[in-house]
Amino acid sequence: MTSLKNRFNIRKVVDEMEVIDTGVLHTRGDLITFYIDDFKLEFKFIILEDSSKPKIQSEIVTENGQPNLIVKLYNFNNPLGSGFLHPTEIVEMRGAKIFLTFFLRYIEGEREFTYSLLCK
Repeated sequence: MTSLKNRFNIRKVVDEMEVIDTGVLHTRGDLITFYIDDFKLEFKFIILEDSSKPKIQSEIVTENGQPNLIVKLYNFNNPLGSGFLHPTEIVEMRGAKIFLTFFLRYIEGEREFTYSLLCK
């Protein structure tokens, strides 16, 4: 029997941006890494006991001549969740701008990381 999924070509577009990947990742760890061709995007989760407000710090690091983005998420430990849902540009590749949205929930030591990568 042929799968019905293979009969359809589905393309998702949000606010004139095409969705290139979206999903939910679960982890107990402190690091999630995405690879978009040779571009590396890392999310590091850091909980500071002396501060309760979440903050984001990002930096571009060059490895083997390739710029990569490291995003440090401090105190993203709210069980109701926090993140940014407005698409934020992270890189331009092959003439297309790549955007990211994410939302992170932290429940009993587990992280639920919901994300979308979009291009324009």
